[in-house]
Amino acid sequence: MRWLIVVVALLLMPSTALAQGAKPQTKSLDSEAPPGSPPHWLPNETWVMQHWLPYDETRLYSLLGVTRGDIWRWLRDDTRNLAGLAALHGWEAHDLARELVKPWDGKTREPGRMALALDSAMGRLRRSWSLLLGYTFLDSKILESNNGIAPTPFPTLPDEGNRLANTPKHSANVWTTYETPWRLTVGGGVRFVDDRFGNTANTRRVPSYWTTDAMASFPLTEHLDLRLNLYNLNDAYYFDRIGGGHLIPGPARTANVSVGLKF
Repeated sequence: MRWLIVVVALLLMPSTALAQGAKPQTKSLDSEAPPGSPPHWLPNETWVMQHWLPYDETRLYSLLGVTRGDIWRWLRDDTRNLAGLAALHGWEAHDLARELVKPWDGKTREPGRMALALDSAMGRLRRSWSLLLGYTFLDSKILESNNGIAPTPFPTLPDEGNRLANTPKHSANVWTTYETPWRLTVGGGVRFVDDRFGNTANTRRVPSYWTTDAMASFPLTEHLDLRLNLYNLNDAYYFDRIGGGHLIPGPARTANVSVGLKF
């Protein structure tokens, strides 16, 4: 079931341009692309070129009745995806995904993972003072994989024994709040995330990071609160999300003022 969901996601993966109804792109949107690069430009790096798809691409060509060149020309336009091409050939994305992974039925199993979670350990040190402690340990390991084994036009690296992508071994957080005698509530905490790999080949790694946050809240009325939230006070530069050939940095130091309404 996991592979089916992954393949459906790959087929339906929308682009920003498509979501906005924009015209086809004529140049790359990647900020690191050389001037004049085409919209399909990709960096010539191992983590890009040694990618892996959870199906045999030759089977995709056969089911759609197309060639590799046909797919390449279709996907050169960033506003298109495989689901659109499949629809032109009479396929629903979900049905096509099921057929693509059908040869692997019963030949794969879920990746192994040992997890120890000590999360949401919360207590009150005093009536007005609360403390939240959280810690997670994930010792992930890929037990079986078709990478480096399954036939594909693109070479892949074996990844059995490697760590899962985007799975930090250690993560922790501490958060405390204090209700002052003047009805003002203040709080603060620290969050830590260990280093992670961006792919199952373990060739791309992002470093660990920690951030500090703070908040203050004051009740204006019985149902209305004024809140101030401060995020990443240490202004750490870190990657919040990774995978799929991209890295998304986390927000820098940020302040947010809001009003909360309670019913």
